[in-house]
Amino acid sequence: MTFIRVGIAQDIQEACDLSQIRLSKWHISISGGFTSYFGDISYYDLDGWKKITQESGPAFGIGATYHFNNWLGLTAESFVGKITGGNTTANYFATELLDYNLNVEVDAFKLLIPDLDSKFSMNVFAGAGQLLFRYKQSQFNDGSSISVTSQTSVPEFVYFFGSRLYYCFKNGISITSSLSIHQLQNDKLDNFIKVGDFDYFSFFNLGLAYYFGSVCEKARIKAFPNKVRQ
Repeated sequence: MTFIRVGIAQDIQEACDLSQIRLSKWHISISGGFTSYFGDISYYDLDGWKKITQESGPAFGIGATYHFNNWLGLTAESFVGKITGGNTTANYFATELLDYNLNVEVDAFKLLIPDLDSKFSMNVFAGAGQLLFRYKQSQFNDGSSISVTSQTSVPEFVYFFGSRLYYCFKNGISITSSLSIHQLQNDKLDNFIKVGDFDYFSFFNLGLAYYFGSVCEKARIKAFPNKVRQ
C-alpha cells in the first residue's frame, strides 16, 4: 500500500508540474469602468468631471492573456460600453458599443529590468479589433424632438493603444487599472459626418486579474504538505 501511495503521489506531482507550466502562461481578467466620447461634437475634452458625467457611460470587459515570457503577452479582450454627447439645443446622441480585439502587451518594468521583483508593474499595449455599435440620435427644434435609431450592419475596424497598471496583492491575483484610446476608421460613431475626420472613444477601467499558475501551487501544497517547495 505504501508503494501505491508513493506512486499515486508522484503521479499527482508530475501532473501538477505539467499543468502548472501550461497554466502559468495564462491569466484572465474582468474589469468595470466607463467609456468616453471624443469626436466632432464633444464639448468637455478638457473638463474631466463633465466628460465623465455628460459624455461617458458604464463599461464592462473580460480578457485572457497568454504570456510568451515575463515581459511579453498577447491579450484577447471584449467589452461593452456606452457613450453620450451632443448639444441639447441642437441634437443629442447615445451610442452602445461592443468591442472585441487582440493586443500585444509589454511589461515595461520587466523589459528594462528583467530581474526586478516588485508587486507593481506597468504595461503598455496596442492592438486592433472590430466594433459593433448602435446609436440613438435626438434632434430638438421649437420644443419638438425627432429621434433616429441606427446600428452597424457589419463590424467596424478600430485600432487602439493604452497602458495598464498591475498590483499583485495576493498570490495569483492582481488589481488592475487601464486606460486605452480607440480610433474608428469612420466618422459615424456620433452620426455627425465630417469629411476626413474620425471618431474616438476611451475606455478606463479597474479590475482583477487571476493567474492560473497558482491553481497547481495550491494543489501541490495540499498533496505534499510536508514537502518544501523549491
